[in-house]
Amino acid sequence: MWPVLGVLLYTTFTQVPLTHLAPAFRDRRFLIALLTGNFILVPLIVGALVLLLPDDPAIRLGVLLVLLVPCTDWFISFTYLGGGNGARAIAAAPVLLIFQFVLLPVYIWLFMGDLAIELAVGSYLLPVFLD
Repeated sequence: MWPVLGVLLYTTFTQVPLTHLAPAFRDRRFLIALLTGNFILVPLIVGALVLLLPDDPAIRLGVLLVLLVPCTDWFISFTYLGGGNGARAIAAAPVLLIFQFVLLPVYIWLFMGDLAIELAVGSYLLPVFLD
């Protein structure tokens, strides 16, 4: 899986000239729309969807992790394959990753409260990050 993903990303990145990245970073409207959609609208929709899930903390945590942290690598590839602006997608990737790292613990805590901390410490989740 990893080699295939590496080849996919390599071919995607090599088709976008690096000179197109600077204008993508300067496009404030694009970045604001990207951040608003990913980190305000999507969490609101996910919050509504979580209410429809069974009252099982493991299921809720799994759904939150999948829906609140979209894979930025696939975002780049699908943007390119769909005829979108590859330079903007590549420029967006590090911005999305930074915001995901910072906001994911906040979102998990907001949606699950202290139960998320208990699940992380009292289960197999925390040792995965320590290995």
